[in-house]
Amino acid sequence: MGKRRRLDAVLLDRGNCDAQETQVASNGVISSRYHIRLHTTGYDDIMGWTSVGDAHHEDLVSCGHAVDPDYDTGGSGFIQGRHEAWYGFTHVAPVHTEWMKVFWGNSEEFTQCNGKNASNSDGNVIWMHIHEGYHTSP
Repeated sequence: MGKRRRLDAVLLDRGNCDAQETQVASNGVISSRYHIRLHTTGYDDIMGWTSVGDAHHEDLVSCGHAVDPDYDTGGSGFIQGRHEAWYGFTHVAPVHTEWMKVFWGNSEEFTQCNGKNASNSDGNVIWMHIHEGYHTSP
């Protein structure tokens, strides 16, 4: 296998925050669901095309959707969503060739439309290398 750069160097050096390009959900808009927004971060000479996503579980509440807070069963909605994405790629439709859990420290709480705080997880992200045969053109 060729030389690899650290994952955080590949994705964090993009230096911008852009709008989502696509999203996928396990249920409709009027339901609680697993949800992920995806954004292509660009092409890397070593890794090829890279994308980031914010997998999470969200409940339908009176003001829209809200990510499950940390004290709900199963951890925050971000922890639940990360696990669901990992499980789907490794057990339900195993298409990736490599994965790892990496600490990025994304754990800042924020207030949602229902007034409750949600945490951006425990600071860990899951990185998956998906074989190029499963890619679609950006």
